[in-house]
Amino acid sequence: MLRPIHGPGGEVVRRPDGRAMFERDTLRQIKHDWLPELMVAAAVGCFVWSATRGIRFLYDRVHNHAP
Repeated sequence: MLRPIHGPGGEVVRRPDGRAMFERDTLRQIKHDWLPELMVAAAVGCFVWSATRGIRFLYDRVHNHAP
């Protein structure tokens, strides 16, 4: 999310072409999108966990000569 940059007097700072200058508001973005971010982190965690379990299963089958 973007927010306008304010100067020392409270006025919005403008570029040489007259448009307002903006900066990213990362904290506000995190507060707004925390649930989707959490779901993505959980999905990545589940994928890594399942890949690890699958690799361990295949490794054990190969090295223990299980039928």
